[in-house]
Amino acid sequence: MDGESDPTAFYTLNQRYRCFNMIIGSGQSGTVHPGLDMHTGEQIAIKVLDRAHIEADPARREALRREITVTMRLQHENIIKLKDVVVDETHIHLILELAQGGEMFQQVQARGALSEEEARIYFSQLISCVDYCHSASVCHRDLKLENVLLAAQGSQVIKVTDFGFSKDFLNESLPKTKRVGTLAYMAPEVALDSGDCTYDGKAADIWACGVILYTLVAAQYPFGDEIKEKPATVYQRIVTGTFTLPPGLSESLNDLLRKILVPDPEERATVEMVKSHHWFTGHVFGSHSAVPDIPEFQWPAGFSMDEHGSAMSTEHGGPGGGMFAGSSGMCGPGAEMSAAHEDHGMGGDFAAAAEIDHGFYDDCTAMDDQFV
Repeated sequence: MDGESDPTAFYTLNQRYRCFNMIIGSGQSGTVHPGLDMHTGEQIAIKVLDRAHIEADPARREALRREITVTMRLQHENIIKLKDVVVDETHIHLILELAQGGEMFQQVQARGALSEEEARIYFSQLISCVDYCHSASVCHRDLKLENVLLAAQGSQVIKVTDFGFSKDFLNESLPKTKRVGTLAYMAPEVALDSGDCTYDGKAADIWACGVILYTLVAAQYPFGDEIKEKPATVYQRIVTGTFTLPPGLSESLNDLLRKILVPDPEERATVEMVKSHHWFTGHVFGSHSAVPDIPEFQWPAGFSMDEHGSAMSTEHGGPGGGMFAGSSGMCGPGAEMSAAHEDHGMGGDFAAAAEIDHGFYDDCTAMDDQFV
């Protein structure tokens, strides 16, 4: 990158996108930079990944394929949008919606516990997003505050990111009990890592939503932090469902937390139960008095499924979709995923996943060729 010492310097991708040298996020696989769509004048974020680094690791390659193909077909106001993929000889560039408000994790770190009213504003959007994903047969599997961004400084609109661990349970096998995600948010059935048994990814997502809600109103994790405590201690609390409700919460919220943070996924609250709970529906919040309407899932115009069950563009000849990988260590949009089989989940390697689509980079290059 020319002029690396000058953050105002930039280079141009395929005569359309301007990528600035300023780094707004970084991780083991790449960096995130502010950018400009010169066709529309829109501010964007550009995640720059080292192509050789991705191609040398089948697990990273599969995670990138998954986040692009899955996120392309998820069109929701609370999900970060990927606008384009540009591939050159040395780098892969993900052209992303810019979320300038930073991570919710940073908000809680800076401000401490939120009021129930404010937490409800964020939680309602999270549940709307998760319900939509599940209706589209996708479970996220790495929901955490680091993967929830704010649309802008001072905004209360959230953007969920990082679908690299996601599972499309309509077109892929059911999730198996391999430990993926971040331990503090991990459901007991996932933390047990009992082998090749399948589990309900939707129930695991709801557990993570409960951990997020608890953390918003308590400014601490319900089962402890594996960075500050022995991971084995955190693990034991998770699998036994041992946690203490923070003081000062309404009985209504305590009841909801007790219903979500249940170790048995069969007994755990479903998304429908959460949406109908009196804490969730009992107050006017934000600009609406109930959960925002969830848009009916439809394939984006110009996209269809290929023989592998991946979203393919009939207009550009390649997959689209994407994310900001927003884990700890990246401010604003962008970050690394948590490590699979790794207790220290804040930043790390991509999880090993399913069989790799070996046509992925050819498809990305075909998309890129449309702009050369």
